[in-house]
Amino acid sequence: AGRRTYTPVMSGENKLSWPVKDLIPNSEYYFRVKAVNKIGGGEYTELRNPVIAEDQKQRPDPPIDLEVHNVTAKSTTLTWKPPLYDGGCKIMGYIIEKIAKGSDKWERCNEYLVPVLSYTVKNLEKGNEYQFRARAENIAGISDPSRI
Repeated sequence: AGRRTYTPVMSGENKLSWPVKDLIPNSEYYFRVKAVNKIGGGEYTELRNPVIAEDQKQRPDPPIDLEVHNVTAKSTTLTWKPPLYDGGCKIMGYIIEKIAKGSDKWERCNEYLVPVLSYTVKNLEKGNEYQFRARAENIAGISDPSRI
């Protein structure tokens, strides 16, 4: 046990990083590197722990089917469905945004990510008209906004 077989993935390039392709998902890989110049190569430096190959994570698609419910003078409740594609990782929550008619600036409604598929927007100004949109967030980033 303990003996590893290494396969060269890069040679002769003057670079400090290199993408390694065609790895098997969920497999462990050990990497080592050494410096080489005109005189020869140095000692290998090896990572202490293995790297587990994973599919690259992406931002999610936008939430879908955003709907407005229970409109009052100062609040409304929004519901939506999760994105069709989560980017390959769990959705951590949602961001809700509003814009008042006549404004050109979207404002975030929630301070913290909304972990469920509904949110009540409060403190709306009586008599104003608003549009709303939602964004999904995962570890890779924030989606484009939902369609209005």
